[in-house]
Amino acid sequence: MVNGSPRVNGNTAAALAEMKKIFKAEGIETEIIQVGAVMLDQNFTVLDTFSSFVRPSLSHITPVIQELTGIRQDMVENAEDLVTVFDKYLCWLGDQEVTTFCWGEMDYTQLWNEYSVKARHRIDFQENLKTFVDLQGTFMKTLGARLPVSLESAVRLSLGRFEGRQHQASDDALNTALVLKKLCCSKFLNPQFEFLHA
Repeated sequence: MVNGSPRVNGNTAAALAEMKKIFKAEGIETEIIQVGAVMLDQNFTVLDTFSSFVRPSLSHITPVIQELTGIRQDMVENAEDLVTVFDKYLCWLGDQEVTTFCWGEMDYTQLWNEYSVKARHRIDFQENLKTFVDLQGTFMKTLGARLPVSLESAVRLSLGRFEGRQHQASDDALNTALVLKKLCCSKFLNPQFEFLHA
């Protein structure tokens, strides 16, 4: 769950905390249902994209998630499991060294938690998780923001308009890449990147 509100401890945070309690009490797990990525060259030109639905093994698509993402249960029922999708993602990456940028620690934490349950035996997964950078945190530090900045807000501030649909992994990845390019290509900004580690 992601709090996109500018008020860290406001009503949205309270509602999310309450929903988390309800999910836990009902035994509902959160799972990754889509993996999306954009491959950039050193000039921030898009070289390729990766997108795949993931079949959840512990839960199903709720009406709230369907409304938020546009992803329906029938879209993930016949999808591959997370380990298979992540294998395809690693194959797509190839042998080159990469840095993976995510918007906020939530996606990274969710991926790490699922890795711990579903693919603990896979050292290659663990090694890839060491290359993640929280671009939201970098964006906030670079601009001096005190409160979390949603991806949509960062896009509006730096580019004007969000490309595609919010909360669709491939569209979020593209917009994250566009914000990264804007941060790195600005004459006036000097972003400092730090790797996330579980």
